[in-house]
Amino acid sequence: MMLPLNNIPPALILVGDTTSIFSAVITYLQQLFCTRSSCSTCSTCLLIQQQQFYAATWLSTDKHYTLDDLDIIFSTTAYTLQEQGKHFFIINSADLLTPACSNSLLKMVEEPPVGYHFIFLTSRLSAILPTIRSRCTVITLITTSNSVSTHALFTCFANQKSLPLTDFLKILDQDATHEHEALLIIDALIAHWYAKYQKAITESKIQEAQRAQKIILVFQQALAKPPMPGSSKIFWRTLYLTFNHLL
Repeated sequence: MMLPLNNIPPALILVGDTTSIFSAVITYLQQLFCTRSSCSTCSTCLLIQQQQFYAATWLSTDKHYTLDDLDIIFSTTAYTLQEQGKHFFIINSADLLTPACSNSLLKMVEEPPVGYHFIFLTSRLSAILPTIRSRCTVITLITTSNSVSTHALFTCFANQKSLPLTDFLKILDQDATHEHEALLIIDALIAHWYAKYQKAITESKIQEAQRAQKIILVFQQALAKPPMPGSSKIFWRTLYLTFNHLL
């Protein structure tokens, strides 16, 4: 999915693996600011690639974000941009925003000063506070890594056609997914179905959007109560019965 070059929304969430979404943001900023059609070689493109460009503020952390980490956002937005000016705040690993940090950004994200925009980068859409998600345009660049997207369980829940329970149970019997891997698969499924929800909304397919929304809720509830050691097969069987009922 292409990032919007016209009518840029106040806030975007890009979902995908770290390398892909970083590359997408670099390319996006170059398309917006380079006067030579995103040449990748001019000083503007090089500064963007080095995260040194004046119109882009990058935020990163190895731990959870603190309120102090966000001070630069509020100090920067205190200044009015020139007419037609743009400035982007790119927040890496946005799933590491604490509830306090997310809440402090709500008003700013919903109605940023003219010309200011937010781009949240994450591989785990479900870990971002719903109040932030509801204020953003969500774009899934790469739903998940190849290892997850080709996983048999992911495939079972990503399809819109029902798989007979007996066939699913055969797949489940052959599966040796660790409890931690289950979280990655569910995260990927939430991103997958959120992309379907966004597409259905864009195409005014209300019933499909409502179904996708219900499926997302099922996965979010499953994520809140992940499988305990030794209960993985019961977890997936119960989840599939609920999911299958919605198809």
